[in-house]
This record gives sequence, structure tokens and C-alpha cells, in this order.
Amino acid sequence: TRRGFVDVPMLVGEAPGSSFRLPFAGSAVGLFVAAGPDAGTIEYRVDGGTWRTQDLFTRWSGGLHLPWLYMLEAELEAGAEHLLEVRIAATRHVRSKGHACRVVHVAVNDGLTTAERRLSNASARRLTATSAHTSGGAPSTSPLPAAPRVAQGQ
Repeated sequence: TRRGFVDVPMLVGEAPGSSFRLPFAGSAVGLFVAAGPDAGTIEYRVDGGTWRTQDLFTRWSGGLHLPWLYMLEAELEAGAEHLLEVRIAATRHVRSKGHACRVVHVAVNDGLTTAERRLSNASARRLTATSAHTSGGAPSTSPLPAAPRVAQGQ
């Protein structure tokens, strides 16, 4: 059991087509997920670009849920406003038992999310479905405040 990844709020989706959007400013963005036996595959894009695919199932996922960081983009224009869109794909790893995407933290470097730029109190450091916190130009993360579900597919 990894501290910080068990009994904590997560952004969870389990159905293909479920999605979320995250506005941010920075040169890199990634997802810390809990990758377990039912880990699925996500599709993502930044700034309306080409959709890309990331399988969340690891070679160890069949037997346990483990924390795993997937860096989705690492060479974005620093300081510019960006929009990350993520949706759960209909496809999945052959060994996976589902389509789950459990986001525990969002990693953003070199900036703040759009929502944080507008906030001046301590709550700006907490992740919601549309914001994440970073500082000092290095990747950092913040915990989710609650366990919201991602939007269900249409």
C-alpha cells in the first residue's frame, strides 16, 4: 500500500467516453494514477491537437493497484495557457478487467492552472476536476478534495 494513493479522493471514471478537461499553464503535464486490475486506456490531447492514446495498465496491474505517473506532454510552450482533455477509450489492455481511470494527482510544471491564477487563498492549492497546483518550475502535485466522478460518455 502506497501512502497518498489509498483512502484518498480521486477523480474516477470507469466507462468508455467518460472525460474531463483541465486548463493549465506550464510546459509539461502528466497524471498520477492508481493502476490496478481494471485499469483502462485513455485518449488525451492538449490545445485541441491530435488525440493520443495511453494504456494505464502496467505489467504489475493484474495483481494490485499501484501508483504510476504518465507524463502526457513535456514540451509545451512555457507560460502559455493550455487545455488538457482526457477521455476513457473503448479499447483496453488484453489483461485488464475494465476501463478504469483513477487520477490521484495531476503533475504540471512551470506554472499554475488557470483557476489558480484567479484564486488568492489557500484553496488554490487543492486539485479539483478543473485545476491543479504547481510551484518552482518543477513537477509537483496536489491532492483532490473529494471523489468526483468524471463526466459519463455521450
